[in-house]
Amino acid sequence: MVKLMLLANDTYAGTPWCRQRCRDKIGWARPRRAGLTSTDDAFEVIRNALSCLSLLFPRADKYSEVQVVFLMVPGVLFCCFLLLLVYLQWHHPKDKRLPPGSMGWPYIGETLKLYAENPNSFFFNRQKRFGDIFKTHILGCPCVMISSPEAARIVLVTRAHLFKPTYPTSKEKMIGPEALFFHQGAYHSRLKKLVQASFLPSAIRGSVSEIEQIVLRFLPSWKNTTINTLQEMKRYAFDVAMISAFGEKQDLEMEGIKHLYQRLEKGYNSMPLDLPGTPFHKAMKARKQLNETLKKLIQKRRQSRRQGGGLLGVLLGDKDDEKLNNQLSDSQIADNIIGVIFAAHDTTASVLTWILKYLHDNEDLLEAVTREQEGIRSKIVEANRGLTWDDTRRMPLTSRVIQETLRTASILSFTFREAVQDVEFEGYFIPKGWKVLPLFRSIHHCADFFPRPEKFDPSRFEVPPKPNTFMPFGNGLHSCPGSELAKLEMLILLHHLTTTYRWQTVGDDDGIQYGPFPVPKCGLPVRILEEKDNLGKDKLLGCATWRSWLCSLGFHVGLAAALATISNSSSECVLGNFTARSQNTKKSQSSLPSQHTLGRDQIAITTSEEIWTSIPARKARQLASTMPRFSSSRIELKGLCYRTIDYWVSFPERLRRRIVKECIPCHNTTASVSRSTVPAE
Repeated sequence: MVKLMLLANDTYAGTPWCRQRCRDKIGWARPRRAGLTSTDDAFEVIRNALSCLSLLFPRADKYSEVQVVFLMVPGVLFCCFLLLLVYLQWHHPKDKRLPPGSMGWPYIGETLKLYAENPNSFFFNRQKRFGDIFKTHILGCPCVMISSPEAARIVLVTRAHLFKPTYPTSKEKMIGPEALFFHQGAYHSRLKKLVQASFLPSAIRGSVSEIEQIVLRFLPSWKNTTINTLQEMKRYAFDVAMISAFGEKQDLEMEGIKHLYQRLEKGYNSMPLDLPGTPFHKAMKARKQLNETLKKLIQKRRQSRRQGGGLLGVLLGDKDDEKLNNQLSDSQIADNIIGVIFAAHDTTASVLTWILKYLHDNEDLLEAVTREQEGIRSKIVEANRGLTWDDTRRMPLTSRVIQETLRTASILSFTFREAVQDVEFEGYFIPKGWKVLPLFRSIHHCADFFPRPEKFDPSRFEVPPKPNTFMPFGNGLHSCPGSELAKLEMLILLHHLTTTYRWQTVGDDDGIQYGPFPVPKCGLPVRILEEKDNLGKDKLLGCATWRSWLCSLGFHVGLAAALATISNSSSECVLGNFTARSQNTKKSQSSLPSQHTLGRDQIAITTSEEIWTSIPARKARQLASTMPRFSSSRIELKGLCYRTIDYWVSFPERLRRRIVKECIPCHNTTASVSRSTVPAE
């Protein structure tokens, strides 16, 4: 502004007429030409400019100098705004057509609308209005959104060299500028090969037993407690990521790294204000300490000449050129270790949280997954071994559940790219520097590719989806290299969780929160209930139907009039037209209440004269085709050897009741029957 005033001073005020008029009016003398050397000189120039304005506006001299300056500010800003519009118009002429859409308010764009509503609704509504390619302005950046598989492939694969990956500067500082995500070209290709080598199936198949040990360490701590699913899954995913990154257990060092990373994570989504006391400042301080800790660990391995396992060992052993001995620097290794932990941590935990919600909401699907896992478990127990890589390849239904969760939840809703030059794209013009965002969620929820997209239906993946319509881990050169590891740790956790426990949501489980990935509201609090009194060493009895299961307990099961040998109980079990009754109950079939006599179209579990529930025959046939799940162990009681059996059964309305807990003396076929109730799932 001062320069503009100097210009006015030199041109207009320098004329003889103006100089004489100013002398007569305010006794003005022209300031020295040596330039501005003090505050007084600057203010003198302002006074000179105001004197010029007073010639044009005679009434202006009734205002003070400060008042006139404030009156000038809006005008100056308006002129600057007009100049900006002219600049933009000059750089982006009308013959180059931008995609349709709204840019919102200057600078802030539509960011407030993005935060005010569900982000998924924000993008969906604009896609519906403007089409598969549209423009907007969010997070301080002009953006082009694309939501068609073909356009996404162009950006991520076929013309990827025109669109570089980009992240907010604050995120780049936290993760590390040398991390794989922020680069392309030769450096990116080199790192991508190294990271992929660490997460190929051949590299991670030996980690199954280590991951299983982590699962078995976590599950007992969840038993009969209420947990925050997201936070517990973060703990689990972090421990798996540490093994993958470092390849060996070093409790003291790992705990220190874990503590620093947790401090870093707390500030990841905070406002990037690096002021003392702010979350961002604390996070950056933790990032600096984490970098120093990792460098010490790297130096320790270099000096010992022992590279070790995991990604760290691969990065330490890499030489870009054997002759030049061009190794990665400590900073490059540290940034990529932190980057991999970040990528493997939140995303996997978020997916697992959604899996537990979807299985909880779809009881029949949960039962089917459990049957699949029980079949694998029975073979493991029979062979007296742990879970293996080959076992995880024999989980087709569970794998489809993971795929459908990745589609429905779409943890990676979109990814950021930036045009490195002006690009002609699908008939539209994308200026250099604009962000381009492929909307994965919009593609995953398109009814043209996935009929009834709102329905959770793993069976849709029995047939492979169309190319470029399912991209949960991205696509192209910058796709996630750790996708196989993520699937593996999900399968191992689900194997042990479904065969040992059930879970019940606490509070309202509807709603989604974003931070930064979409997860169920409040992190999905659940209460974990132990399904059976075993930790993997029980033997499953090969009972194919309910009738054979009852026979294995010593019941004589026939038609409705048949009796069974149960002592000291009036309990009975009616399955379709099968009835098991107490021999000592002294009640005949005809003396029972009428509601206890059920036909082929119903199934009921009764205790004394109380009917617990009844369901149609279709459900009865479904239950009869399943293998009952119960545990068996021998105990000593009053000199006799007993076998205790815990049996569980599924009902509609999401009820799970513990029906029978029996102590069966080994020397006869009598039993005493009692019941207890377990809270609803």
